Amino acid sequence: STRAANMKVVGLISGGKDSLHNLLHCVALGHEIVCLANLRPPTDGELDSFMYQTVGTETVGLMGEAMGLPMYQRAISGTALVQTASYAAPTVGDEVEDLTELLRTVQAAHPDVDAVSVGAILSDYQRLRVEAVCGRLGLKSLAYLWQRDQSELLSEIIASGQETVIAKVAAMGLKKSHVGQSLAAIEPVVTKLAAEFGLHPCGEGGEYETLVLDSPLFAKKIVLEETEVVTHSDDAFAPVAFLRVVKARLQDKDPPVPPVAELRETARRILATCVVPAHIQALFQPEGASAHLIPAVREQQGAAAVTTEQSEADAGVHFVCLSNIHAKELGGSLEGEADGLMVALVEALAQNGLGVGDVHHVHLLVRSMSDFAAINSRYVATFGASPPSRVCVQVPMTSSAARATIDCIAHKNHGTVLERKCLHVQSQSHWAPANIGPYSQAVTAGPLCFLAGQIAMVPATLAVVAAPEDQVVLSLEHVASVVHALGTASEYMLVALCFVTDLSLKEKAFAALQRVVGQGCGQRAPLCAVIQLPQLPKAAACEWQVVARSKTAGLSRVSEAQTRSIEAATVTVQSVVIDNTPVAYAVASVRVTDEEASNSVVDGVLDTLEGAAAGVPWLQLRCFAPATAVPLLQARVKAHARAAASSASFTETPPNTDWTIVLWANDHT
Repeated sequence: STRAANMKVVGLISGGKDSLHNLLHCVALGHEIVCLANLRPPTDGELDSFMYQTVGTETVGLMGEAMGLPMYQRAISGTALVQTASYAAPTVGDEVEDLTELLRTVQAAHPDVDAVSVGAILSDYQRLRVEAVCGRLGLKSLAYLWQRDQSELLSEIIASGQETVIAKVAAMGLKKSHVGQSLAAIEPVVTKLAAEFGLHPCGEGGEYETLVLDSPLFAKKIVLEETEVVTHSDDAFAPVAFLRVVKARLQDKDPPVPPVAELRETARRILATCVVPAHIQALFQPEGASAHLIPAVREQQGAAAVTTEQSEADAGVHFVCLSNIHAKELGGSLEGEADGLMVALVEALAQNGLGVGDVHHVHLLVRSMSDFAAINSRYVATFGASPPSRVCVQVPMTSSAARATIDCIAHKNHGTVLERKCLHVQSQSHWAPANIGPYSQAVTAGPLCFLAGQIAMVPATLAVVAAPEDQVVLSLEHVASVVHALGTASEYMLVALCFVTDLSLKEKAFAALQRVVGQGCGQRAPLCAVIQLPQLPKAAACEWQVVARSKTAGLSRVSEAQTRSIEAATVTVQSVVIDNTPVAYAVASVRVTDEEASNSVVDGVLDTLEGAAAGVPWLQLRCFAPATAVPLLQARVKAHARAAASSASFTETPPNTDWTIVLWANDHT
């Protein structure tokens, strides 16, 4: 089933449109709203807060009664002491700690609460802080509006039946007279300003704030009996003014509205009608409806290439690849080996002058997925905030006694400080799957973006879709969602490895890649290889691993695929280079018709890769081949000058499958 598991939820509300609309999604997805919570200014009037909406809070206390739910409020006592993007450790006096204490109060009264509903759409600052607090308290964050198209979302909120007024204006084109008007009335104004000046349609840039008077979840509506408009700045072009509610009351609705706990079908029916993206709308259709859970191709695809600025640091990035890391002591308990694996990783990094904070991406290879939980518990203790992206797969490991091995990619600072950017989203949403482990969806380092492996989970529920063919497409759409969230585009993908448990999905994978990248951008699809493995996380049929170029990198140039015969083998090689950087990738697919492949076949493949890499020194070589071919590959790699200098890993695949060899060449290693 793609339906959500029921959770008991506290609704973190500001009184504005987004937090109340997110609650509608929670109810429609089957969650139980047990109470509401709100952070308010310590005195009347607006408070300058980085985290919380503080206008219109005079009526928030009425919303609990309007929904028939307990309301917990706390006065904001802190300020924004930590203003960096992330918020890793508790900071006394920071306004984030007011949220921590508020939710602790909620947990004391409702110990079975599982999750927090939050109306975040675009603000990483807000989302990361809510996620940090939730992680500390053992709660999940539900942010179903995250990364939604704001024009679509604004129309959806209005069409849902929410009655909202403008509580504050603070942007060019918005007027003091707009304060107090309905959101529906000024939607045309907001839409026009968005087109002319780039105003955020949902006010995510602080352009305006709102106050909800009625919602499909309200049994009573709020009536404003006396208000005044307070002016902060009477600027002729961008006045700042807000609504102060002097007196308000509740009014019964006719016909009566059932309690929130009985409104799931009503909420589903509303959202099935007003939600625009079909893959989100499908979640609210009756079970078995024909509406599909796979997103439509994004309009941005096929557009002209994005203009980029070359970072001076990109040309001098020093990457380090470490391969085949495993515990020194094998054959003992699984927990002991997992501890030993993490110790070996830390030691290998230290030998290269690195720490775990320098790691960008990890390949975690396990003998059995049943061992994953024990290994992962040690892994999470090793990597703290902003962990590397990660791919986890099950491989045979017939030639090794290890239960798990790690390959990793890190950066070594040689005088140039490299900005390491992590996309680490732990909230459940409709955007892409939340992290189900200690990894980031993507890490950007210099010219490259290393993406975590993606499987076909429905983002809102984290359930895997059933049909393998749908899994191929949906998991790749998640990759595209992550790439777009990085500020780049699907055509920035360089290499896409598709791990499958059934090779009959191969052609579907290549077709999906063409669909997602699109043909209008004038570039070929990224390098692609489909590799069969025994098992993937959550028993998925497909997992995509992608490397993309960052938005600061030069354009990528993908070569024509070249096919040649070497004795009893057919070799197809394709490569990609990034302009103005010493980075190149090449992928070789090798079909061997003779089980006893000769040295010359392997040497020929390596020589072909060397030509494709255009003389750039080799950094990493990943070889996927049946167990019978691995010893030959290992021996010939050691004998090959370029290959021997690289960090080489060898992953066993099922018998009689094609070989895949992935080369990463980089001139500063």
